[in-house]
Amino acid sequence: MLLKLATLGDIKKLAKNIKTAHDLALELWSTGHYYARLLVNQLMKNKQTVCLLETSEKRPSVIQRRLFWYYQARLRWAEQEVPKNSEALLDSLERDMADAKPYVQWAMNFCADQIGIHQSNFRTRCIRLGKSIGLDKDEHVAKNSTPPYLPEFIKIDVAKRQ
Repeated sequence: MLLKLATLGDIKKLAKNIKTAHDLALELWSTGHYYARLLVNQLMKNKQTVCLLETSEKRPSVIQRRLFWYYQARLRWAEQEVPKNSEALLDSLERDMADAKPYVQWAMNFCADQIGIHQSNFRTRCIRLGKSIGLDKDEHVAKNSTPPYLPEFIKIDVAKRQ
C-alpha cells in the first residue's frame, strides 16, 4: 500500500490516522522504502516519539540508534534554531563512529555532515573526523553527484549554499 502513495499529502493523512505507533514506525523505517520513511518522518512530529528518539543513542536496537542519529541530523537541516548538543554529538561520533554497525554508521556520517554544513564553528572538526575515519572515501559517484565522503560532502554543500 505504501508504495502506491503518490503525494506527501497522502502520507500526512495516513500518519494522522495511525497517530503514534512507534513499533510500526521502526518497522517502516527498516524497510528502506522511500514512502515508508516519509511516513516515519511524519510520525517524528509526535512529542512521545521525539522523546524516545532523543534517548536512543545507546539502545541495543540498531534501528533505534540509526533513528537517533538521523533525527539529530534532521534537526539541523529542518529547524530554525540549531540544537545545542552538537559538541556532545561530535564527541560520540569521534569515539564510536569508526566501529559502529554500517546501518548506524551511515546515519552518524549524515549527522556529522549536517553539523559541518550548518554550524561553521564545528566544520573543521567534522572534516577532520571524516578524514580520520575515511568512510566512503573511495566511493565512485555519478557525474554532478555529491560524494558521501564527509570532507567532500561538507565542502560541496557549503559552497552551494553560499
